[in-house]
Amino acid sequence: MAITLPPWHRLSNKIVGLLLGFLILALGAIGITLLLSWQLEGSGAAINEAGSLRMHGYRLEAFLSRSAGSPGQQATKSAIEQEILAIDKTFVLLQRGDPQRPLILPATQTIQTTFQQVSGNWRLKLRPLAKALQQQGGSADEQTWQRYQHQVDDFVAEVNRFVHLIEIDSEQRTFWLRSSQLALVAMALIGTTTLIYLMFMLIIEPITLLEKGMRRMAEKDFEVRLAVESDDEFGQLTRGFNQMADRLEALYGNLEERVREKTGALENQNRELALLYDSAAFLQRPQQVEATCAGFLQRIM
Repeated sequence: MAITLPPWHRLSNKIVGLLLGFLILALGAIGITLLLSWQLEGSGAAINEAGSLRMHGYRLEAFLSRSAGSPGQQATKSAIEQEILAIDKTFVLLQRGDPQRPLILPATQTIQTTFQQVSGNWRLKLRPLAKALQQQGGSADEQTWQRYQHQVDDFVAEVNRFVHLIEIDSEQRTFWLRSSQLALVAMALIGTTTLIYLMFMLIIEPITLLEKGMRRMAEKDFEVRLAVESDDEFGQLTRGFNQMADRLEALYGNLEERVREKTGALENQNRELALLYDSAAFLQRPQQVEATCAGFLQRIM
């Protein structure tokens, strides 16, 4: 009678579970690698955008200086507005990010705090002062210009520090990316070796044992028995093989006994026939009655 195996004992479920386990590990490692690559690409774009703040800061200073020398030029005023707007857009872009680009600011506490300081310095100090200089034009005093130049230098220094922090974070993520790639290589080697070993343990070795048992049975070694080492389908096959060997051994033993019985019966029949033939031949000889009786009695006794 066939025995229904529990799901966790079935060889197919073991193999599928094993492969799914390795697939999940591989997908996890690949996902981490892709995430780190995406973050590195986003950090690189953030470095470029943050670095552009220095350029826009110096360009704004140059246009304000030109406006002070020639207060009536409309092109200079328009350029000042464009630089202020460009800096505002850069801060908004850095704060919101852009997944399509991608552009993303690292979420570490130090970088976020520094970003708030830089954007606060621009929003509360440098931008209002630039607007004031734009409105005053050539009437701005020297003290205001010196204060603005000092604010620009502080702003650029903070931007430099901000960019440096992003670069340090990118270096750390690059290290983790390389480590995850090496881990993927190691996982591939270990996973392949483990799969080969498990395939031998679960499939190749049981098949080899069954093949050896069948070869011995083909050589009429009906005493062969196989050790049941698992509870899966191969375990069932091994038990079935042992049961078949038991039945064949019993049938072969009974067959030998029956052959011996038949052989003995045939030998008895042959002896009886030989006796009858010899007796018949003796009785047909011409001889006296006393000799005939004595010879016949001698043959049947």
